[in-house]
Amino acid sequence: METKEAIKIGTLIFEEKDAKWIMFDINNLLKQLSSNPRKITFEDLVRIQKKGIVTCFAVKPPKPDGLIKIIGMGSIYFIEIHTRKKAVIEDVVVDKKHRRKGLAEEIITKLVAKAKEAGVNHIDLTSEPDRVGANKMYQKMGFEKRKTNCYRLIL
Repeated sequence: METKEAIKIGTLIFEEKDAKWIMFDINNLLKQLSSNPRKITFEDLVRIQKKGIVTCFAVKPPKPDGLIKIIGMGSIYFIEIHTRKKAVIEDVVVDKKHRRKGLAEEIITKLVAKAKEAGVNHIDLTSEPDRVGANKMYQKMGFEKRKTNCYRLIL
């Protein structure tokens, strides 16, 4: 069993030669986050990162073959409009075999640091009500439940 200290949290730079295992790990995490996720490709990942979206990953140490395993992730993007500059955290997920070890909190902490560096006024995130543990963690970290109506238009 690896120690929490052996797992690294941070941003990664990927090379196309690593695309197959990277996308396998990321798509596996997205399946755990959503019942109907889109399958993303390496090209999607590159395009997303070029748009300025910062993704932090939790990774296990390399195996003898040099490959790492992505076991958690979360993303943040920044929006500047007339009234404010804000950030939105999305897609926070840790592999079910590695939950309850504080990894999601570490990912969120790194993303919050990126928001502070960017000078945003506040960070928004949403979480399904049935994700009791995640909601407790967000509140423990200082996020406040908002009183607002949230709307969506399906296109």
